[in-house]
Amino acid sequence: MPEQNQIQIQFSISDIQTLEFALTNTPEISAVEKMKFPFKIDAGYFFETDKKNVVIDVKIDISLNDSPESVVCHLLCRFKYFINNFDEAFTVKDGQITYPAQFLTTLLSISLSTARGILVTKTESTNLRGIYMPVVDPSKLQLFPNPPPHK
Repeated sequence: MPEQNQIQIQFSISDIQTLEFALTNTPEISAVEKMKFPFKIDAGYFFETDKKNVVIDVKIDISLNDSPESVVCHLLCRFKYFINNFDEAFTVKDGQITYPAQFLTTLLSISLSTARGILVTKTESTNLRGIYMPVVDPSKLQLFPNPPPHK
């Protein structure tokens, strides 16, 4: 049960987009043990206050090794969440938005899980089949107040 001064935020997913997807389906992928692929996962967020949306971007890069030049798969997804009671849950004053931090962690968790599913679907008939994004604790992932930079 929420504390009396807490608010129940009512939201729904309003849009899911794959903004970028690139895959190099090279035979070298088969030589790497499935659990050894380095994943780089970044996330960013922003608000569309006029539409009452919170937007989370998730960027995933899979590499053959720890070198940035060895990226074999790149995915950037955008998730838009419509906040039914935006004006009650968020305060907008002088261009600054005050919001419950734990709520962003919840949206990030949903976004990461959905991005994992998108990645599985997009790689299912490639040499990356069976390479799964690791489970990430969303509270330990730094969420940047802007979308992650594009490739």
